[in-house]
Amino acid sequence: MSRQKYRVVTAIPAYNEEKLLGGLLDQVLDQEYDDVYVLDDASTDATVEVASFYGKDVNVIEGKENVGSGANRNRIIPKLGGSAIIHFIDADIRLNTDRGPERVREVITHSDIGFVGGLVRNPDGSQHPWNYGPVFSLPQMLSSWAYTGINRLAKTDPVAARALRSSLNRWMLMEQWPDPQKEPRARKVYWACEANLVIPSDVFVTVGGYDPNFRYHEVMELAMRLEQLGLNRRFDPLIDVTHQNLEWLNKGYTHEFWSALVRIVGKTGIKEFMAPSKKY
Repeated sequence: MSRQKYRVVTAIPAYNEEKLLGGLLDQVLDQEYDDVYVLDDASTDATVEVASFYGKDVNVIEGKENVGSGANRNRIIPKLGGSAIIHFIDADIRLNTDRGPERVREVITHSDIGFVGGLVRNPDGSQHPWNYGPVFSLPQMLSSWAYTGINRLAKTDPVAARALRSSLNRWMLMEQWPDPQKEPRARKVYWACEANLVIPSDVFVTVGGYDPNFRYHEVMELAMRLEQLGLNRRFDPLIDVTHQNLEWLNKGYTHEFWSALVRIVGKTGIKEFMAPSKKY
């Protein structure tokens, strides 16, 4: 069956989002997705009650245990009952574009696409700097620190930030990162922000969803497995959203953060980690 005939469902992972969830549900219901799911990760507030208020229009999947962002998304797999395109949207997001299902079908047409990440904006309307990025590697880790510094500089001296980015591009350090000072464009990427992510259900099922052992870098690890299957990943600003709450960026450098990095290095291999063979 052509993906153009697939149902388009939205899956909203949520943990303690009672204040913001209702606004997103109003939007997705207005845009007439074929099905709407709220994936609750054992919230301790009234998230489930907010979702249940919408009755049969919203399918609430309650988690009895908090399993983290990636594993929570996997709760959609046994509920689909057939081929679909899944649009994962974080619960605190607001949609900036209309005709969501139509746009979802438009970006996922080719059979060699594993997933597509849409444009995520900050609350002030600026582009979220981590919309996508390169293959996980030592050069990428080093370039991410430079990238962060350039984005901070751009807030006070955009001309200097532009010049610095241009100079670093001579060594191809910045070309695989977004440029928040320019208009976003569709392109091939290695990983994309999972807050606004489109993936066919058959692909998601084939790879087994997210690795439940990861609470950090889940989408990067998912991208690695799609790469092994020969499936491309793309970024496309056609699907435009705004994050209302950026607390998720401040999870910190915990033991789980570093453990996830070590596991990814193990999957990548030391040689590929030190000098990746592919660029995006």
